Amino acid sequence: MKYKHLSEEERILIAVLYGIGHSIRYIADKLKRHPCTIRNEIARNSGARGYDAQAAQGKYERKRSEANAMPYKSDMPVCGTPCFRQRCRRCATTR
Repeated sequence: MKYKHLSEEERILIAVLYGIGHSIRYIADKLKRHPCTIRNEIARNSGARGYDAQAAQGKYERKRSEANAMPYKSDMPVCGTPCFRQRCRRCATTR
């Protein structure tokens, strides 16, 4: 099964439809997504003022860029392979 991230347009549509009182199931049908996807998105990105599409997109973009960031050269072990463990199994160095 192929997974697809929510786009900015989908997040805006969620905010508009949810804000005017449509159900999660209705929104899911309109976006052709599973209702759990919509429910989780709303739960993850709602605050005291409700669901915020811009904040949700910003959060997504920040997490995405952090996940793609390579470690600095000084953080790499002697073998030169990026390793995120406390102790590198390949060269047995400790960070």
